[in-house]
Amino acid sequence: MKLLSHVAAAAWLALLASCGSTTPPLGDVSKYGQLVVPGHPKQYVVHVLGRPTEASSNRDGERWTYLGTDGSVLSVLFDENDRVRKAKAGKRRGKRPS
Repeated sequence: MKLLSHVAAAAWLALLASCGSTTPPLGDVSKYGQLVVPGHPKQYVVHVLGRPTEASSNRDGERWTYLGTDGSVLSVLFDENDRVRKAKAGKRRGKRPS
Protein backbone atom coordinates (compact mmCIF):
# COMPACT_ATOMS: atom_id res chain seq x y z
CA MET A 1 0.00 0.00 0.00
CA LYS A 2 2.86 2.38 0.85
CA LEU A 3 4.49 1.65 -2.49
CA LEU A 4 1.29 2.60 -4.31
CA SER A 5 1.16 5.83 -2.32
CA HIS A 6 4.76 6.68 -3.28
CA VAL A 7 4.11 5.87 -6.94
CA ALA A 8 1.02 8.09 -6.94
CA ALA A 9 2.98 10.95 -5.32
CA ALA A 10 5.79 10.59 -7.87
CA ALA A 11 3.26 10.63 -10.73
CA TRP A 12 1.64 13.78 -9.29
CA LEU A 13 5.00 15.56 -9.05
CA ALA A 14 5.92 14.50 -12.59
CA LEU A 15 2.63 15.89 -13.86
CA LEU A 16 3.21 19.21 -12.10
CA ALA A 17 6.78 19.43 -13.40
CA SER A 18 5.63 18.88 -16.98
CA CYS A 19 3.19 21.80 -16.90
CA GLY A 20 4.17 25.43 -17.43
CA SER A 21 4.03 27.87 -14.55
CA THR A 22 0.92 29.98 -14.18
CA THR A 23 2.34 32.42 -11.65
CA PRO A 24 -0.10 35.34 -11.45
CA PRO A 25 0.85 38.99 -11.84
CA LEU A 26 1.66 40.52 -8.45
CA GLY A 27 -1.44 42.74 -8.57
CA ASP A 28 -3.80 39.77 -8.89
CA VAL A 29 -2.87 37.53 -5.96
CA SER A 30 -6.23 37.73 -4.17
CA LYS A 31 -8.03 36.44 -7.29
CA TYR A 32 -6.12 33.17 -7.05
CA GLY A 33 -7.44 32.25 -3.60
CA GLN A 34 -10.25 30.19 -5.15
CA LEU A 35 -7.67 27.95 -6.84
CA VAL A 36 -6.08 26.98 -3.53
CA VAL A 37 -8.41 24.92 -1.35
CA PRO A 38 -7.94 22.74 1.74
CA GLY A 39 -6.26 19.46 0.94
CA HIS A 40 -4.12 20.67 -1.97
CA PRO A 41 -0.44 19.70 -1.61
CA LYS A 42 2.24 22.34 -1.20
CA GLN A 43 3.66 21.45 -4.65
CA TYR A 44 0.34 22.43 -6.24
CA VAL A 45 0.43 25.85 -4.54
CA VAL A 46 3.97 26.46 -5.82
CA HIS A 47 2.87 25.45 -9.32
CA VAL A 48 -0.15 27.77 -9.33
CA LEU A 49 1.23 30.74 -7.38
CA GLY A 50 5.01 30.40 -7.43
CA ARG A 51 7.16 30.98 -4.38
CA PRO A 52 5.62 33.07 -1.58
CA THR A 53 6.60 36.65 -0.82
CA GLU A 54 6.88 35.74 2.86
CA ALA A 55 6.94 32.46 4.81
CA SER A 56 6.68 31.79 8.53
CA SER A 57 6.00 28.88 10.88
CA ASN A 58 4.37 28.49 14.27
CA ARG A 59 2.46 25.83 16.19
CA ASP A 60 -0.49 26.16 13.76
CA GLY A 61 1.69 25.21 10.78
CA GLU A 62 3.59 26.90 7.99
CA ARG A 63 2.08 30.09 6.53
CA TRP A 64 2.90 31.41 3.09
CA THR A 65 1.90 34.96 2.16
CA TYR A 66 1.65 36.36 -1.35
CA LEU A 67 1.59 40.17 -1.57
CA GLY A 68 0.19 42.00 -4.58
CA THR A 69 1.20 45.43 -5.80
CA ASP A 70 -2.44 46.55 -5.61
CA GLY A 71 -2.68 45.90 -1.85
CA SER A 72 -4.06 42.38 -2.24
CA VAL A 73 -2.82 39.55 -0.06
CA LEU A 74 -3.27 35.79 -0.15
CA SER A 75 -2.36 33.81 2.96
CA VAL A 76 -2.03 30.01 2.78
CA LEU A 77 -1.69 27.89 5.92
CA PHE A 78 -0.29 24.35 5.60
CA ASP A 79 -0.79 21.45 8.00
CA GLU A 80 1.87 19.05 9.27
CA ASN A 81 1.49 16.97 6.07
CA ASP A 82 2.26 19.94 3.78
CA ARG A 83 -1.33 20.18 2.64
CA VAL A 84 -3.40 23.37 2.56
CA ARG A 85 -5.33 23.78 5.78
CA LYS A 86 -6.73 27.23 4.95
CA ALA A 87 -6.39 29.93 2.30
CA LYS A 88 -7.60 33.49 2.81
CA ALA A 89 -7.56 36.40 0.36
CA GLY A 90 -8.00 40.05 1.25
CA LYS A 91 -6.40 43.47 1.37
CA ARG A 92 -3.20 44.35 3.19
CA ARG A 93 -3.13 46.60 6.20
CA GLY A 94 -0.34 49.15 6.06
CA LYS A 95 2.13 49.72 3.30
CA ARG A 96 4.35 47.13 1.62
CA PRO A 97 8.04 47.81 2.24
CA SER A 98 10.03 48.74 -0.86
